[in-house]
Amino acid sequence: MLNKKCFVLDLDGTVYLGDIPIQETVDFILRHWDTIDFHFLSNNTSKAPTTYVNKLTRMGIPATLDRILSPVTPLIAHLRGNGIRTQLHCEEKKFKQKIAYADKLGIPYVIFLGEDEISAGVVACKDMATGEQTKLEPAATVYRIKAGLAEREKGTVIQK
Repeated sequence: MLNKKCFVLDLDGTVYLGDIPIQETVDFILRHWDTIDFHFLSNNTSKAPTTYVNKLTRMGIPATLDRILSPVTPLIAHLRGNGIRTQLHCEEKKFKQKIAYADKLGIPYVIFLGEDEISAGVVACKDMATGEQTKLEPAATVYRIKAGLAEREKGTVIQK
């Protein structure tokens, strides 16, 4: 097993149980940290990757953001790769509070990625100006957001 170059470990149930480290796993990771590339996987979309970095750090594992894998990781990379500024909001607050926060900041589009969306391979996207909500594939969502932002930036013609 030690001839492997990379391990991808599921977090809850493999590295820890809740807030309790699985010491044998933590010891293995620390013993081989310099010789094996470790990555950590979570299917929980309600927590920011920084939450996992902080939790692993408290357990003595020097994890960094680039080692955390979750369903939001490729979506954020896809959005940012297409020039869409992206903010991840994973505080454990009620859904309405999260929407109100986005509205207060003037964020034009909000994306939801829950279990249903992940299973269906789609992204739920709400246009905060119109209230319209769609469930589309990520590429179609990017197109929709970029088209909407371009339309908003056109402005209006001033007539005398």
